[in-house]
Amino acid sequence: MVELESSSSESSSPANAPKHIDFFFRRRVASPPKRLRTRGTKSVLSLISSEPLTELGSTLAKDIKETFSPLTPLTVHWDGKILPQDDGTRAERLAILVTGEGVEKLLGVPKLHSGTGDAAATAVFEALEDWGVQERVVAMCFDTTSANTGAINGACTILQQKIGRPLVSLACRHHVHELVLEKAFSTCLGSSSGPEITIFSHFKDSWSYINQSAINPPTNEDLPETLPSSGSPSFATEIYVLRWFESTVPSYAPANDLGFAKDILQYHDESIRKACFTTLSRHFWYLSEDLIGLSLFDSRLPVSDKQAIVHNVQAILYDEGAEEPAKRINLPSSQVPASTLPSFATKNSLRLFGALDIKTDFLSANPLKWQEEESYVEACRRIEGLRVVNDTAERGVALIQSFNLRLTKDEEQRQFLLQVVEAHRHQQPGTSKASLPRASRPQ
Repeated sequence: MVELESSSSESSSPANAPKHIDFFFRRRVASPPKRLRTRGTKSVLSLISSEPLTELGSTLAKDIKETFSPLTPLTVHWDGKILPQDDGTRAERLAILVTGEGVEKLLGVPKLHSGTGDAAATAVFEALEDWGVQERVVAMCFDTTSANTGAINGACTILQQKIGRPLVSLACRHHVHELVLEKAFSTCLGSSSGPEITIFSHFKDSWSYINQSAINPPTNEDLPETLPSSGSPSFATEIYVLRWFESTVPSYAPANDLGFAKDILQYHDESIRKACFTTLSRHFWYLSEDLIGLSLFDSRLPVSDKQAIVHNVQAILYDEGAEEPAKRINLPSSQVPASTLPSFATKNSLRLFGALDIKTDFLSANPLKWQEEESYVEACRRIEGLRVVNDTAERGVALIQSFNLRLTKDEEQRQFLLQVVEAHRHQQPGTSKASLPRASRPQ
């Protein structure tokens, strides 16, 4: 339940917020003034009257767009969700956002006429054009569904055609890891026929028939007989968990993917080993010629490996790489044990630095001295600003889910509302007293 408490403050927005956003919430706040104690959907709606959004709201949203002029290279993110419409039917909406070094911005959540890759690519391109940032976009982050990654009709392929140049492909690492873990569990427990876990559903249905006062937990000696050995829990704890928690770090991606593959191939359960490697082998995006350069910023990587990578990308007689390198490589299981990160580097690996506008002066220095090079320090900041998981787009989906059928039935006004709410959330990121600017804190 959302709680509101009376306050002498004239506004729920922070004192240092831009005047146009602050004024919007002042104009629409209920009387007497109230202070938010949560920042959920109902809290925001409590500050906005149920009357249709006024011309003021439209003006504010347009001001947000006009003042958005990032100077850093951007990554475009998108993710879709089928949601109800005002007329009772359902339609797919696509959350489109851009991120960069110090930048995260929602561009819109338009409706799609279909769930095809072409429809998604068209919506993304139109949003980039509408906001005037298509020239700043150098990378794309996406879930690895066939609608996105199809070689001919995938959204990634069509978007690059529309933009007129190749983009760096940052496949969502959370999505890839989820696919691998799902394969491990389905191998042990069988494929799922729906969103619920079948074995838990059976247990839930049988719960009322169990004598709960006479439950006799098995001892450790009983476990091998009563509980058949299952490989999925040990797979998750021994191999998977660390990879998952490190999946958001761009510079760790190449080494972690190669290490993940090697660990899977050494796993003791043959059925899990084969199933998980087959799934992972379809997603070696970060071992490609384009992205192997991320490993130069991995603090865990031995200096000798970094020197070998630099040698491979700079050597005149070394393999120059394919004219159009594959976005994800094909690495058979037989080649994994002997593979090293430098073996994937070619001259094409320098294209990442060009796309991100990174100076490569530090490559001529000893890796032990890179921390003293200004170009390397700046490059680290740029790399750390990359988003290699698509959680950003998922937050955009959550936003439209919260406000999809609220306040207005006009599509343009709905998009304006999303812009104003997002801006207010950036200005007021928390609901605690400590999160408020000092001038706005209740005494």
